[in-house]
Amino acid sequence: MSSKKYEGLTVSDIAKLINKTESYVSRKLNDLGITPEGKVHLSTKGPASSVWREETINRLIASNRLSNRVIGETIWFDNKRTKVYLVRFLLNVDGKSIECYKVGITDKKSVIDGRFSQEIKSGVMSDMTVIAFTEFDNRLDAEEYETFVFNQVMKEYGGYKMKDGSSKFHNFWTQQQPKGITEMRLKNANEEKFITELLHNRSNG
Repeated sequence: MSSKKYEGLTVSDIAKLINKTESYVSRKLNDLGITPEGKVHLSTKGPASSVWREETINRLIASNRLSNRVIGETIWFDNKRTKVYLVRFLLNVDGKSIECYKVGITDKKSVIDGRFSQEIKSGVMSDMTVIAFTEFDNRLDAEEYETFVFNQVMKEYGGYKMKDGSSKFHNFWTQQQPKGITEMRLKNANEEKFITELLHNRSNG
């Protein structure tokens, strides 16, 4: 790392250090509440990239809080076709109906009848529509792309600010906490279009 012309580690740097994907690193740092400690311009044309101090990352690696992969470790794929989906619906909680959308993953053939049958039956969710989805050969790839979508949305539109300064994908709070609440956001046509393009571009790529 001493050969770098800048101080601090980007997500890409950290991913290489622990032999993980960039999406994994982003999700893990977010889950741990480890917010960026600075920004660096890696080129005159490119946008600023968030960075973390080497000592911060080394401390996380030493304590294994990043669940760094052991060399030679085998990760088995769950080779079941898995969708990353975008749905719009009414969330019926706290005595009111909230217009929301949700990004998530499922290996069910039908997103609505398979994944959300219980929520619809209980009345927690209603008026659900599948806006878009893309399909992967296994769950691991779907999870990584779901995280990519989360990060892109938060980068473009922000997220829910936690007390520790970290951000979460969801952008509203409810007294009741239904399953999947952290993957929901308030209905927003621009955001839904943005996510739809991410899913369609991946499908057509």
